[in-house]
Amino acid sequence: MTYIHRLELDVAAQPHSLMRVVAICHRRGCRIVDLHFERGGVGRPSRIRLSVSGDAREAARLRIWLANLVDVVAVRRAATAPGPRATRRGVPRAGSP
Repeated sequence: MTYIHRLELDVAAQPHSLMRVVAICHRRGCRIVDLHFERGGVGRPSRIRLSVSGDAREAARLRIWLANLVDVVAVRRAATAPGPRATRRGVPRAGSP
């Protein structure tokens, strides 16, 4: 079953870090549905919030692939809030507005 999976990544504050994350998603056939990048500062990593469409196995594999990238410091599953973005095949979850 296809769901939207949200991940948070801490990455090195380097200009190519975002490109590497997007490239691994593209090469592995993961469909990005949302992407947010916050540039890090001195002594602070940059943060990427990434939402991808897929089943649980695909999301688990993606977390492993991303964690193995040189620039990635940490990968976490983000909390999924109920609402129109928490969908299953484009259908809002029960109880969503």
